[in-house]
Amino acid sequence: MLPLTDQDLKTIQDKLEWIMAAILLPIGLFNIGDDWLIGMSYIALAVILCPLTVGARWLKITIAFIALLIIQL
Repeated sequence: MLPLTDQDLKTIQDKLEWIMAAILLPIGLFNIGDDWLIGMSYIALAVILCPLTVGARWLKITIAFIALLIIQL
């Protein structure tokens, strides 16, 4: 198996960010009707994870996972 290059890792990270944002956004929109704070939290996470948002990739993903755990408590 060939080793992954930096470009390969960036591509994987981009796809992961889009997938996570695509999962969290509908959950947030669905939850706004029941509990607006949780719904807005999911929407904020989706915006943070979107690759269009500027920031370090792994930092954004780490912040999103920690925030998601806090939301679920």
